[in-house]
Amino acid sequence: MVLTAGDALAQLDWSQDAVVFGTNAAEFSPQIVPIPNGQFRAFCLTDSQRIRTRLSSLRGEAWQAFADLHSDENLTQFWVAADSQYTFIFSSDGHLRRISHSESNWEDNWGIAVLPSQTTILKARLFVDSDFDQDESYLHGLVLYRNSQNATLLDYFLSEDQAFSLSHLGTIDSAFAIQDSNASVSGAYTWTGDAERLWAAMSFDRPGSTGPQVALYYSDDIGQSWSSRITPDTSSYSQVAPDISGFEETLVLTYQRRNSSSIANDIYSTYSPDNGVSWSQPLQLTNHAFDDVKPSVVISDEIIGLFYGRLQVQLQTGQIYTRTASLDEPWNWQPETEVCGNDDFIVDDGFHATRDQEGFAAVWTGRIVGEDGDVFFDASWRGLSVIGEQPESPSEVQLSPSSMHGMIEYRLPNTMPVKLQMYDILGRLVAEAALSGPRGVWAVPEQIASGTYLLSAGDSSPILIQIAH
Repeated sequence: MVLTAGDALAQLDWSQDAVVFGTNAAEFSPQIVPIPNGQFRAFCLTDSQRIRTRLSSLRGEAWQAFADLHSDENLTQFWVAADSQYTFIFSSDGHLRRISHSESNWEDNWGIAVLPSQTTILKARLFVDSDFDQDESYLHGLVLYRNSQNATLLDYFLSEDQAFSLSHLGTIDSAFAIQDSNASVSGAYTWTGDAERLWAAMSFDRPGSTGPQVALYYSDDIGQSWSSRITPDTSSYSQVAPDISGFEETLVLTYQRRNSSSIANDIYSTYSPDNGVSWSQPLQLTNHAFDDVKPSVVISDEIIGLFYGRLQVQLQTGQIYTRTASLDEPWNWQPETEVCGNDDFIVDDGFHATRDQEGFAAVWTGRIVGEDGDVFFDASWRGLSVIGEQPESPSEVQLSPSSMHGMIEYRLPNTMPVKLQMYDILGRLVAEAALSGPRGVWAVPEQIASGTYLLSAGDSSPILIQIAH
């Protein structure tokens, strides 16, 4: 048995993806949220009445199941958010649910009914204002829906007690129309000192042959009242799929715009440096022969991260790209970097981007040659964390292939035993052992098949090894 450290270690940054679910079921509409201790919860739909779940270990290198979420009604969409204690889900059956980060079972499978069952939810968004107030953050929800009288409304709801109850539910706008295929909604918050401003974004149809337009609304009283429409892009071009993100007084808006029916969709951005008082001219961020779609913008540590899909002509697959800009210079975008290539992104099944304290992470539905596909995970910091360019973890456990065939050398910071775990590329635990120190070797079991594996011990960063018999 020959062990080698993987040459991919220095290339893991947006270049080697982790399989999240690893099942034979069809998985789509993935979502992800960061939780404490550097881990993530991931979700996807697999059938009409279940949301499948995963909890990461090894900071996204491996994933394990926790309780799936079931509904008696048809589930077509869902949206997630998280604070320091709970993960929240709002789903197309109109219910809001929560699960503690320390638990693997949902507190109440049915949750809170936000809207009557006769409504049809088109799109929604959840967000938590933890950057504004970490000690007393609120859960905010936006929902675009059609009521029993077939009127389309954009509503807001608020929970001040972590989804135990709703404090407020009201309508932002009802005087508009939108085709289902163009329906979208996004939310964010900005602040000046102790004054918070909530933001909502959507697209609405304009009269005649003019395409849809992006509209923004804001509230200075935690959703009790909302402004009239703000339209940063006053052009007559079609504008759909808005996404917004804010930090302090800066708000960044991205959206999909088509300047002519004969050319592809491109991604545009505009920003406000003064809490929505003024807006920059729309900035074209992509100009490609193929459609660039579904922009998603997030802010982490004063860096703006933009994600978008590129759809191949006459295909339902494509790529995912990312670009970044400094919050101080939201007009100065870095060149695009490929997150998922080789036309492996299944566009209709979607992707979801998020942030944590170290950067950005994303999940998407992708193809696996010869199989039905799966949900994949990657993050901007993965390569750095694996090859040791991030700050040292409190535990200084060191692992490396030994010159002796089939052996792993280890060094421990003290004589206390440490558990070593070995995972395959699907995140399945294939071997584990107790290491005692301060140094020694561990023999990889002979029955382990040839392939790529991840090793981790204690709080150490995982290492990638190749096994060849």
